[in-house]
Amino acid sequence: MASILGVETLQNPNGTTAATIASDGKVTFPQGASGAGKLLQFVHDQSAIGSSTATIPQDNTPPTITEGVEVFSCAITPTAANSSLLIQMTCQMSGAGNGHYVVWDLFEGNTFVGAWSNYLTASNGGVIASFNIVRAASTTNARTYSVRAGFASGTAGTLYYGYVSGNSYGQLNQNYMTIQEIAG
Repeated sequence: MASILGVETLQNPNGTTAATIASDGKVTFPQGASGAGKLLQFVHDQSAIGSSTATIPQDNTPPTITEGVEVFSCAITPTAANSSLLIQMTCQMSGAGNGHYVVWDLFEGNTFVGAWSNYLTASNGGVIASFNIVRAASTTNARTYSVRAGFASGTAGTLYYGYVSGNSYGQLNQNYMTIQEIAG
């Protein structure tokens, strides 16, 4: 049996606000609550399932924002320039064919941050694509992080993201990208 607690504000008995939860689920903490290592902000995106024939070159050049297909996008405005951003992503990916490399990239705006890949050994076989990366906030300017995915160029086929080929589990798959702002 599941329980749900719906609140907009968490307060100490003395009336001090400890956290506020917006209607979109974004949790924010008051500036006075910040201390090194404390969670200041949490944003997330849940990917829909989809498919694409877009590719990403698997070579010695940085991927570009026009390659592959966007799977996730999260916008964040850091509350402190000295904070860190912990960016995490986990997503089921598969392909209708064997012998393919699945490539997934992280971008900040149009700037390439990192790339990862995995090899599909069996037709309709799946992989769990994931990463954990820490970035310095450096400023309090708004920015958007996105994840793009595709087969390595030179391998034709369809990439399925968020599920394994024809198995979508009722489209209830839990594929997420999260960004946590952590006080410096």
